[in-house]
Amino acid sequence: MIANITDNPKVELLPKSSRGRFKTLENISHQLINGRGLFIHKGYVSNGASVPKFLWGIYSPYGTYTMPAVVHDYFYENNLYSRKFADRQFLIDMGKCGTNKFTKWLFYIVVRIFGQINWNKYGNVNNRTGNGNS
Repeated sequence: MIANITDNPKVELLPKSSRGRFKTLENISHQLINGRGLFIHKGYVSNGASVPKFLWGIYSPYGTYTMPAVVHDYFYENNLYSRKFADRQFLIDMGKCGTNKFTKWLFYIVVRIFGQINWNKYGNVNNRTGNGNS
Protein backbone atom coordinates (compact mmCIF):
# COMPACT_ATOMS: atom_id res chain seq x y z
CA MET A 1 0.00 0.00 0.00
CA ILE A 2 1.14 3.55 -0.74
CA ALA A 3 -0.04 6.41 1.46
CA ASN A 4 0.18 10.19 1.15
CA ILE A 5 1.36 12.19 4.17
CA THR A 6 -2.12 13.65 4.59
CA ASP A 7 -3.48 10.08 4.95
CA ASN A 8 -1.59 9.81 8.26
CA PRO A 9 0.51 6.74 7.29
CA LYS A 10 1.10 4.09 9.93
CA VAL A 11 4.30 4.27 11.96
CA GLU A 12 5.83 2.14 14.70
CA LEU A 13 7.51 3.71 17.69
CA LEU A 14 10.87 2.03 18.17
CA PRO A 15 12.16 0.90 21.62
CA LYS A 16 13.25 3.54 24.12
CA SER A 17 16.87 2.95 23.19
CA SER A 18 16.16 4.51 19.79
CA ARG A 19 15.51 7.90 21.47
CA GLY A 20 12.01 8.58 20.18
CA ARG A 21 12.58 7.37 16.64
CA PHE A 22 9.98 5.50 14.64
CA LYS A 23 9.78 3.69 11.33
CA THR A 24 7.21 3.94 8.59
CA LEU A 25 5.03 0.86 8.12
CA GLU A 26 3.82 1.93 4.67
CA ASN A 27 5.37 3.35 1.53
CA ILE A 28 4.74 7.08 1.31
CA SER A 29 4.18 9.02 -1.90
CA HIS A 30 4.13 12.80 -1.76
CA GLN A 31 3.66 15.67 -4.21
CA LEU A 32 6.28 18.39 -3.67
CA ILE A 33 5.88 22.14 -4.07
CA ASN A 34 8.06 22.04 -7.20
CA GLY A 35 5.60 19.65 -8.87
CA ARG A 36 7.83 16.60 -8.54
CA GLY A 37 6.98 13.48 -6.58
CA LEU A 38 8.76 11.94 -3.61
CA PHE A 39 8.66 8.28 -2.61
CA ILE A 40 9.74 7.13 0.86
CA HIS A 41 10.03 3.37 1.29
CA LYS A 42 8.34 1.44 4.07
CA GLY A 43 10.83 0.99 6.92
CA TYR A 44 12.33 4.48 6.76
CA VAL A 45 13.41 5.54 10.27
CA SER A 46 12.85 9.13 11.39
CA ASN A 47 12.84 11.05 14.65
CA GLY A 48 9.75 13.00 13.60
CA ALA A 49 9.69 16.49 15.04
CA SER A 50 12.84 16.92 17.13
CA VAL A 51 11.09 18.43 20.13
CA PRO A 52 13.33 18.60 23.22
CA LYS A 53 11.99 16.38 25.99
CA PHE A 54 11.49 19.29 28.40
CA LEU A 55 8.92 20.74 25.94
CA TRP A 56 6.87 17.53 25.52
CA GLY A 57 4.20 18.87 27.86
CA ILE A 58 3.59 21.67 25.34
CA TYR A 59 4.56 19.99 22.05
CA SER A 60 4.55 16.23 21.73
CA PRO A 61 7.23 14.90 19.35
CA TYR A 62 4.29 13.41 17.40
CA GLY A 63 1.32 15.36 16.10
CA THR A 64 -0.10 16.87 12.93
CA TYR A 65 3.47 17.85 12.06
CA THR A 66 4.87 14.28 12.28
CA MET A 67 4.53 13.29 8.61
CA PRO A 68 5.82 16.66 7.37
CA ALA A 69 8.78 16.10 9.71
CA VAL A 70 9.38 12.67 8.15
CA VAL A 71 9.60 14.28 4.70
CA HIS A 72 11.87 16.99 6.13
CA ASP A 73 14.15 14.39 7.74
CA TYR A 74 14.28 12.50 4.44
CA PHE A 75 15.38 15.65 2.60
CA TYR A 76 18.08 16.42 5.13
CA GLU A 77 19.41 12.85 5.27
CA ASN A 78 19.48 12.38 1.49
CA ASN A 79 20.51 15.86 0.29
CA LEU A 80 17.78 15.86 -2.35
CA TYR A 81 17.22 19.61 -2.55
CA SER A 82 18.52 22.74 -0.87
CA ARG A 83 18.00 23.23 2.85
CA LYS A 84 15.82 26.26 2.10
CA PHE A 85 13.59 24.13 -0.16
CA ALA A 86 13.35 21.34 2.47
CA ASP A 87 12.36 23.85 5.16
CA ARG A 88 9.78 25.53 2.91
CA GLN A 89 8.28 22.13 2.01
CA PHE A 90 8.03 21.40 5.76
CA LEU A 91 6.06 24.64 6.29
CA ILE A 92 3.64 23.94 3.43
CA ASP A 93 3.17 20.30 4.46
CA MET A 94 2.35 21.21 8.05
CA GLY A 95 -0.47 23.41 6.72
CA LYS A 96 -1.77 20.57 4.53
CA CYS A 97 -1.76 18.21 7.53
CA GLY A 98 -3.75 20.57 9.75
CA THR A 99 -1.04 21.99 12.00
CA ASN A 100 -2.30 25.24 13.51
CA LYS A 101 -0.83 28.47 12.15
CA PHE A 102 1.16 29.38 15.28
CA THR A 103 2.79 25.95 15.62
CA LYS A 104 3.47 25.74 11.89
CA TRP A 105 5.36 29.05 11.86
CA LEU A 106 7.11 28.34 15.17
CA PHE A 107 8.47 25.01 13.90
CA TYR A 108 9.46 26.59 10.58
CA ILE A 109 11.38 29.40 12.30
CA VAL A 110 13.13 26.86 14.57
CA VAL A 111 14.30 24.74 11.60
CA ARG A 112 15.47 27.87 9.79
CA ILE A 113 17.49 28.97 12.84
CA PHE A 114 18.83 25.61 14.07
CA GLY A 115 18.49 23.30 11.05
CA GLN A 116 22.00 23.99 9.80
CA ILE A 117 23.35 21.77 12.59
CA ASN A 118 21.48 18.69 11.29
CA TRP A 119 22.04 19.70 7.66
CA ASN A 120 25.80 19.55 8.26
CA LYS A 121 25.45 16.37 10.34
CA TYR A 122 24.28 14.49 7.25
CA GLY A 123 27.23 15.70 5.19
CA ASN A 124 25.42 18.41 3.30
CA VAL A 125 28.42 20.70 3.53
CA ASN A 126 28.11 21.86 -0.06
CA ASN A 127 24.67 23.25 0.88
CA ARG A 128 22.83 22.95 -2.41
CA THR A 129 21.21 26.13 -3.59
CA GLY A 130 18.10 26.62 -5.63
CA ASN A 131 14.37 26.29 -5.40
CA GLY A 132 14.09 22.53 -5.63
CA ASN A 133 14.62 22.31 -9.36
CA SER A 134 18.11 20.90 -8.93
